Amino acid sequence: MLRLYHFVNPLFVFPDNSDTRFRGKPYGDDYDFILNSKGFKDTEFRSEKVNGTRRFVGIGDSFVFGTVPYKYNFLTVFEEEWNRAQTASPIEVFNMGIPGTSPRQYLSVLIKDALPLQPDVALVFIYIGNDFIEIKKTLLQHSFVIAAGKFVLDFISHVEGGATPHSRTSEYKNDAPTLSVDKFLQIETGRSDIYAQGSKMLAERLPRLMYFVDEIHRVCKEKDIALYIVLIPDEVQIDRKLQQDVLAALRLTSDELDFDQPNKRLAQELQGRGIKHLDLLPAFRDASREEGRLYIPRNTHWNIEGNRLAAALLIDFLRQELRTS
Repeated sequence: MLRLYHFVNPLFVFPDNSDTRFRGKPYGDDYDFILNSKGFKDTEFRSEKVNGTRRFVGIGDSFVFGTVPYKYNFLTVFEEEWNRAQTASPIEVFNMGIPGTSPRQYLSVLIKDALPLQPDVALVFIYIGNDFIEIKKTLLQHSFVIAAGKFVLDFISHVEGGATPHSRTSEYKNDAPTLSVDKFLQIETGRSDIYAQGSKMLAERLPRLMYFVDEIHRVCKEKDIALYIVLIPDEVQIDRKLQQDVLAALRLTSDELDFDQPNKRLAQELQGRGIKHLDLLPAFRDASREEGRLYIPRNTHWNIEGNRLAAALLIDFLRQELRTS
């Protein structure tokens, strides 16, 4: 019965490797915003291009889709601030973020959703926290009953607050924790293998990630689309207190984990291929020390301030890149 219902009305509860699992419902609610007809958290995409306007597509996971309301999303702010300054040619930015996706799905979204709109620039966002981790065939994928039961148990056990996030009736709270302390620490410790010195996981999965980046690069080159990769840091990479909690939970010393390692390795791969990229880690680390919290408490995603900083960094980076291209 669950399989039949899922066939008629697909639910994100049941794992798969497609880009449709967590895609928003067309015209669905997200706080006070209505998703567009493709299920993306943006206004309706227009097919015709305006002369003199550069068209950007932003492709990534829940960071791109945004945990904050639409008006605070970094791509929304990026587009508004760029055009308000009027110091360069105007742009339009299409947000094609889909929660729960990874580079495999980014390639799919680029081909299926972005190419028909003939973008001039593709921004592909790699989240260090989990984009090295691919979904593998597990018991959860074989058994819909077990998958449904696990979802209900996790929701009851680990999610704080009463209202369902992103519903029309819920209110966004910038400083309200989302997950329990134990669940949040479990997530961060579970991602720590890629930071281990001489990490076997990183050595194994970096080539997999780069396979899809190479395909994205090839498609963009064929279609004369400027490609920029943006590296989004995991919170543990910038929060020293969280780093200490992770080390204590794993019973490791500080010299056993290198929280810059994935960025360095990925940057080397991108530079070797001549792919332009922006690593947000250094600026986010500095701003976190000087200005305070940039992530929603116990959530793993940026808060409003984190989105503002990401937008400002994108503007600075792309103004320079597009000026010299």
